[in-house]
Amino acid sequence: DDDGDLYVTGRKKRMILLSNGENIWPDEIEKLFVTSPYVVSAQVYEKNGAINATIAIRSEQSKNDAVADCQMINTSLSQHRRVRHFRYVVFDESKQIKLP
Repeated sequence: DDDGDLYVTGRKKRMILLSNGENIWPDEIEKLFVTSPYVVSAQVYEKNGAINATIAIRSEQSKNDAVADCQMINTSLSQHRRVRHFRYVVFDESKQIKLP
């Protein structure tokens, strides 16, 4: 907008098609990650042919718990749906940034 703020209102594609032909629905995986009490929101996306996730956590102090929860959830997924690379960021309410 005019103030230089960026607003993300949706996703370009609802489905990720991997090079092996597998279909991944990011929304389904994101919903699992946000069941952790330490996770505010999650964004699952494809980058360089791999499934990645950015996980917004409540605080730096909760990072270890969030990582443990996300790893447990990730290992429960079928092999082709597993996130290969995670990025954890602390949710900053003052900036009102929330991932889907």
